[in-house]
Amino acid sequence: MFAAGKQGLPESQEAMAALYQAYTLPIYSFLRRSGHNCQKAKELAHDFFGYLWEQNLVAKADPDRGRFRNFLIGVLKRFVKKEHKRTQKNGAGYQFVSIDVETAEGIYACEPATDETPETLFERHWVHIVLAQARERLRAEFLKTGTPEDFAAVQPFLTGDNDERIANLAAKLGKNEGATRTFMTRLRAEQRQLILAVISDTLANKEDAETEFAYLVDVLRRRK
Repeated sequence: MFAAGKQGLPESQEAMAALYQAYTLPIYSFLRRSGHNCQKAKELAHDFFGYLWEQNLVAKADPDRGRFRNFLIGVLKRFVKKEHKRTQKNGAGYQFVSIDVETAEGIYACEPATDETPETLFERHWVHIVLAQARERLRAEFLKTGTPEDFAAVQPFLTGDNDERIANLAAKLGKNEGATRTFMTRLRAEQRQLILAVISDTLANKEDAETEFAYLVDVLRRRK
């Protein structure tokens, strides 16, 4: 992710695209929870990424001073407070994909009416994106030898919450229960590694991935 701050290098735009993909939903949700309507949140989110690129602000993120997400929220707050009004020239040199506001708004609209802060919602939606990206990578690996139907069958068991129904899964997969439990243990381990890989994409120091993974699990537990 920090490669996005190294403009001029071939990988910088690729890294910026990854940042855009990972943080569009959290940023959009943050803006909506902060009181902006759907259209305004879309405009601010789009302009914010242009601002990050134009000012090369990712290069100023210091991993030693805290999580990149906290840095991003701080920059976003200052950006909104100053009410930057961007033009079509903003973000020159980088072409952003249009924000899928319907998807983002659909997810936001499903949020219950609570006193949850924009920061907390940002964190939860960051977790949502990390898990979704990891799950998509797992699906791609699974389909190299398995079927879409089998992957759909194993998905409810990836969290370990449905092991009392493992016999049903075994029947669907055509395996005995012992083989199915071993298979799911391996698949869950693979999923964990893919989550760590997605997290690592947002870190300058890859050794921090385990700490971030623990934080992700904590966010999920607090949600239950």
